[in-house]
Amino acid sequence: KAMEGHDEHIDADGVVSRYGFKRERLSLQIAQAMGSYAEHCGIILADTKFEFSSVLADEKGTPDSSRFWDLKAWKKAHVQGKLPPSFDKQFVREWAKKVLIQKDKDGRTRDTENPFDLEYVAAQVVPEDVIRKTTILYRYIFWRLIGMKLEEYQSLKMGINVIMPKPKVEILIESESDRDQTIEGINALNGHATARLSVVSCHRNFDSLPEIVKERLALADIVIAGAGKVAALPGIIKSALCAKGHSDIPVIGVAFEGKTAEDNQAAIFSIKYLPEQPVELDLNGEVYFGRYGFSDACRAAIKHEFLPKTIGVKPVQMDIKVHN
Repeated sequence: KAMEGHDEHIDADGVVSRYGFKRERLSLQIAQAMGSYAEHCGIILADTKFEFSSVLADEKGTPDSSRFWDLKAWKKAHVQGKLPPSFDKQFVREWAKKVLIQKDKDGRTRDTENPFDLEYVAAQVVPEDVIRKTTILYRYIFWRLIGMKLEEYQSLKMGINVIMPKPKVEILIESESDRDQTIEGINALNGHATARLSVVSCHRNFDSLPEIVKERLALADIVIAGAGKVAALPGIIKSALCAKGHSDIPVIGVAFEGKTAEDNQAAIFSIKYLPEQPVELDLNGEVYFGRYGFSDACRAAIKHEFLPKTIGVKPVQMDIKVHN
């Protein structure tokens, strides 16, 4: 590191000539071990950096020093010649680009040695929304890699006396007849979450949905929506939340068991094959089903972290010309 100004650029050969092979070998070995562990968790360690003095120092394998991709998302994006979203500080960098941190209004590249540019950059305030979404990303990748929420890890592994968060969970079901499939799950939430149960038919109460979203769901940490047969409720609720700017509130979809195999298949497919899959599925990518699935969904509401999911806008096409 340079004593003043920016750190000195140096290539691998330069490091070896000054300090020998030890740091290079250690870096490759540690990165390989980290990458192997991450892959076991369904995550790709796309790149990382280490800081050495006489020993490996500072933080290792965090979203500040590494780039993480979801393995399934990478495979899908790779086929299309694209890169998946990353779970790290790249989200903040993208915000910085938008507010002209790198270039001024005339398109001039900002100079890190220019005091006026440095003053401008230092004066920028990161919006609360960016901070909140970055926090969600960091908590999510921590959970994916460690298998625990941050507070649980602090308590069990670090011996820190922390207050375990109790999420506010709104439970919506389509019909009173499905209520018996929720009993065990709601009991599992007791003491771990603040939960409320409501019966809302999205078809028969469509006009009431905006008010329900505003007064109830927008204030929740997570929503569990369950329905049988053609289970439209989870998707409709997620759409309503996204339309009001609450894409960061996760909706877990549950397909309730019906009277026939056909009913069950319809309920599952209505959630599983939603375009863009905005509704939360289980860790295997399957729909939570029946009373046991509802119980698992409740446990996920307590134990899991979720990423914001939005629904893309599809342009309306009116008065399309048709052939006579």
